[in-house]
Amino acid sequence: MRCFIRLALLVLLLRPADAIGQFGAAASASVGGADVSVASVTGPDAIFTNPARIELDGSRVWLSVGGASAFVGGPLLQFRHYNRAFTDGNVIDQATGREIVQDWFGDPRLRTKKSAGVALAAVPVAGVFDINGRQLAFAIRTRMLGNIAINGGWLDLLLVGMAEPRNVPLNGDTGLALMTDVAASMRHRLRSDVVAGLTLRVVLGHEYAEGRLTSTAGISDRSLTHTFDYVVYSAGSASRDLVSRINVFDLGSAGGATLKPGVTKIAGLGLGLDFGLDYARTERTNVSFSLTDVGSVRWTRDAVKQVPVNNRFYFEGIDFDLDELKEQFENDIGAYLENKIDSLARDAYEETVETRASFSRQLPAAANVGVSHRVLGVRGTLDVGASVPLNRAIGQASREPRLHVGLAYRLGDGSVRVPLRAGLQFGGSGAIALGFGFGVETGSYAFSLGLAGSPRSDILGGGGRYAVSVSALQFRF
Repeated sequence: MRCFIRLALLVLLLRPADAIGQFGAAASASVGGADVSVASVTGPDAIFTNPARIELDGSRVWLSVGGASAFVGGPLLQFRHYNRAFTDGNVIDQATGREIVQDWFGDPRLRTKKSAGVALAAVPVAGVFDINGRQLAFAIRTRMLGNIAINGGWLDLLLVGMAEPRNVPLNGDTGLALMTDVAASMRHRLRSDVVAGLTLRVVLGHEYAEGRLTSTAGISDRSLTHTFDYVVYSAGSASRDLVSRINVFDLGSAGGATLKPGVTKIAGLGLGLDFGLDYARTERTNVSFSLTDVGSVRWTRDAVKQVPVNNRFYFEGIDFDLDELKEQFENDIGAYLENKIDSLARDAYEETVETRASFSRQLPAAANVGVSHRVLGVRGTLDVGASVPLNRAIGQASREPRLHVGLAYRLGDGSVRVPLRAGLQFGGSGAIALGFGFGVETGSYAFSLGLAGSPRSDILGGGGRYAVSVSALQFRF
């Protein structure tokens, strides 16, 4: 339990601006259209989304420098329920507490979990080249993924309290990963109207930590019994300098724990691939499909698995020792109770068994499909698409499919054009998200910015999602 709490604290302390995922790791043109990417994004932006669309549009070289994106979101981020429970200033009785839990999480006796993810991606350099009529591309991308998920039992225990005898499941998952991709892509025409693309990636793993908790709190009239089981996997500095050193029972000192994530050390190594197809159905319409983030990383450096020695915490009140209260605590009842409860918690939660061994973890794979259709002459493009996560790897806030609809329109003629983008995303156990983006394009230079967010965290679903992405410098030669 101690190790799991350490890891949960770490993910909670990650700020969205310092952390990347599902929605936000996309290119700025994609985020501006609410993640409509697989059928519409071209050039270096397509390397990680649909390598079949890395075409150059008449140029011989397309170079991108300084791309970055950030994302936070997921079904756990439902602010209406949070405000009602914690910020309205109302006294919450048992009936109201049960209602909040039911609306937010469903029946707390079920083990269904709500999750939230944070993500940050930086693409310092990417490029596409035409060599003898064949498009080849390369990119370097560093990304940090984090997520946390809990079931409704935690909120039920907090809001309803211990007055009512019952069994409450207390489950959770949390994790983070920091990785760098070194990618190479190739585009090949299978026939006149069908193009295939493949991106192969060497994945350098820098930091990894993951925890899974399954437990039940049994509440009776006079006692609390917490039966639990958990496992924590970690590697790199996250293992050596953080998970192994945080002292949950002395958060003031934190056991000298620090985390300095960086890309200078390698804690794991893996392979990944992105595969795409693009079908030109007509001159105005193309249909695309892609598989992204297929692969895994094997974590070896400072790789540790931790499990608890005990699996039960039992509390049935405290027997007061008046002499001890007077002599050691100077009749400070609060300090005396804190010490006794802390001692009981240490006996149950503090001891762990550590096993040093490497482990493998999947990348956050997804299947994507999209249709792009030119409208309003040659100036406008209507894009429709869907994305389906294929596993529960870190970076996946939901397993449910997400749908996207976007519209792009180019202003201007000749040497300077200004593309405007707008769109919406829904599904994926999250609220609807609206996207907006714009850019500046010349014959040799392009810049673009994309923003997306949920106007309310409970519109057409539950859980806000917010993203920003920028492509700072793009050059064509």
